[in-house]
Amino acid sequence: MYEWFENEFGKYGFTLSVTMYDVNTFYPCKKIVHPDGYFTKLTVSPELADDLQIWGRTFGDNVNELRQLIKEELIRLYPEVFKYKDFTPKKERLKFKFI
Repeated sequence: MYEWFENEFGKYGFTLSVTMYDVNTFYPCKKIVHPDGYFTKLTVSPELADDLQIWGRTFGDNVNELRQLIKEELIRLYPEVFKYKDFTPKKERLKFKFI
């Protein structure tokens, strides 16, 4: 149901909580759950988490911009999750010998 979020952040271990309601506005939202199991301070609306283009519904650039802001904020808050793992080459590189 929430294809965009799962495609973007599922590989890093982030998930979404069940639908909650904001205390101030009573608007439905979902909390982002860190791979260690605790809630982050970021919330996502159901419209942002869904990939509406798959179903033929288009949306404006504001949704794409909000998604980009969510990506940037998660990377800023949790850089250790998004760091590349230790890079070691799988094979030894060939050394060229010149005559």
